[in-house]
Amino acid sequence: RIGIALQANRFARVCLTESIEYSKRRKAFGKRLEDQPVVRAKIANMAMKVESTHAYIESLAFRIVSQERRGDDWFDAILRIGSEAGL
Repeated sequence: RIGIALQANRFARVCLTESIEYSKRRKAFGKRLEDQPVVRAKIANMAMKVESTHAYIESLAFRIVSQERRGDDWFDAILRIGSEAGL
């Protein structure tokens, strides 16, 4: 599941980048989309969600690796973390 979460987060990051690039090129109502306050707010909200998800996944990965370094099996590490690792 963590691998799926990583892929989904990467795809979300690519979509965010594409959205930013598109908003720089596209014009509406005489201004570029990136200059529209509503579009800027939507992109900022998207970026916040992508970054918070990325930080959460990194936190889980760090805890799993830390437990592995102590000698635990990777599956035991996931079980010790609990439902958070289930995403």
